[in-house]
Amino acid sequence: MSDFITYLLQSSLIMAALYTVFWLFLRKDTFFHVNRAYLILTAILSLAAPLVKLDLLTGTTASSFIIMLDPVLITSEKVERIASVNLGFVEVAAIIYFTGVVIFSVRLIIQMIQLAMIIRRNKITRIDNSNVVFVDRGYSPFSFFNLIFIRKEYYVDGKLTPVLAHEKIHIQQYHTLDLIIIELAIILQWFNPFAWFLGRSVKSIHEFLADEGVLKNGFREFEYKTLILNEAMGLQVNSLTNNFNVSLIKNRITMMTKTRS
Repeated sequence: MSDFITYLLQSSLIMAALYTVFWLFLRKDTFFHVNRAYLILTAILSLAAPLVKLDLLTGTTASSFIIMLDPVLITSEKVERIASVNLGFVEVAAIIYFTGVVIFSVRLIIQMIQLAMIIRRNKITRIDNSNVVFVDRGYSPFSFFNLIFIRKEYYVDGKLTPVLAHEKIHIQQYHTLDLIIIELAIILQWFNPFAWFLGRSVKSIHEFLADEGVLKNGFREFEYKTLILNEAMGLQVNSLTNNFNVSLIKNRITMMTKTRS
């Protein structure tokens, strides 16, 4: 158990350090692909790096010396008392941690079930080489793997709309895979605020990338900004999906008009 606690602490510190670098030096840049790769690597390295043990002392000669200490009398009663206190703390911490893991794992399962229910209720329609699920009013457009969830008003037969173009970019760049990695990191490090900050930043980068792609497809910037503002009150399905309005509107509009780094 002590090894696992050490792993969690090391993993948390690595994530905190790497995310702090992003926050201080990278988050305002417009190198969105680089920032995306950096954040995903942050999640992967923070989980994997503590598992690699490097024996830095191999091949070195260790010098030994003796320190004489005053004798300490250790009785069986003292051993039992110390052991019971330490064991109790470790047990309580383990129960709290694994309870959190179970809660957030159940949350992930519920999110998957919600998506499955939406798909079952509305069916999948093949349109323009895309798998589209037409959802009810009140849902903001979103994507999940190769599925696009939009309202019928955003589909114009034979014409690519900004919303459809936005969600296609999420699919083409495999943004859902990023979200799965982040969700797993959050489940393992739910107690670490930097894991939540990391998830929020990844989703923002996804939106910046999709917005950038929409403008490159030739859609007018003013009309697209207006569309984003109109969608601001849409319902977000869950954290596993790339919602059209998932990041802060001000940041998205700022990034669209910002001079490239």
